[in-house]
Amino acid sequence: MPETDTPPNVDRPATGADNLEATMAHEQSLIDTRFSKELLIMGLLPGLLATGVIFAILMQYLSHVLIWWVALLIAIPVGLLCGMAIVKGGAKKRLRLERWCAQHGWQYKEHSSHPLTDAGFINPKAASGSALLNMGARPRDHRFKVIDGRHVCFTFFEIQRSKDSWWPCTRVVLETPVADQGTVQIAHHTFGDHHMPHTHGLKAVDFELADFNKSWTVLSDNPKLASDLVTQELMEHLLTLNGRYHFELHNGLLLFVIIDARPATPEHALPTLEHFCKAAPPDLLPLITFLS
Repeated sequence: MPETDTPPNVDRPATGADNLEATMAHEQSLIDTRFSKELLIMGLLPGLLATGVIFAILMQYLSHVLIWWVALLIAIPVGLLCGMAIVKGGAKKRLRLERWCAQHGWQYKEHSSHPLTDAGFINPKAASGSALLNMGARPRDHRFKVIDGRHVCFTFFEIQRSKDSWWPCTRVVLETPVADQGTVQIAHHTFGDHHMPHTHGLKAVDFELADFNKSWTVLSDNPKLASDLVTQELMEHLLTLNGRYHFELHNGLLLFVIIDARPATPEHALPTLEHFCKAAPPDLLPLITFLS
């Protein structure tokens, strides 16, 4: 019998990609629905306040042409719309971040007192004493994920630059297979001494590559661990970077901080950390892919 093509109306079996796409679409739909409900609730109070203000203005200046109930009918919809607009302007960023997390398989939490605990880190107390974790203030917009059995936490925070200005910063914390062997800090010189975290008990470690020593500072309480981590390949990779970058290996956690004119996006920060792990010895920092 002659071969025939599959009729176009025959349903093909759903693939894993189809199921993943459907799941992501469903999650984003749930996020949008929840956002709309929260917007109505959060916008009610400012909407009522705006209604009162608009009603008072109408009665003060147009009372000779408007009776009170007409002014109220005008003030209510206008006031509620103003309240929704005020709340929506501040909530758009959170909605954008929640959509990003749903799309890439991350979890989102706007505020957290213990982000590593909320992220599910096996030993969140290992970060105690970490200079980069205790650095800055106003942490917000935490994103969590488990990748290859390792927990990751992505956070925005700020460092006070002067009395009235703050530097936006990005911090990533990653679990590693390294046991509690000490601390190694690797900071680019543009990070600035006034931004350098507390370095009590850490001593400078110099390397044979002079250009590296000019551009990067390595501090550690375990020189052997520093030498094992900062290999020739890692030094050559770090020399290709230029920015306020600071890496810290502390008690089995890898921390990465970027200070910039605006918070670094995951599309910038995560590949930078990914390439750092790729250039480091695999027994200390196995290769990891943050964004599929």
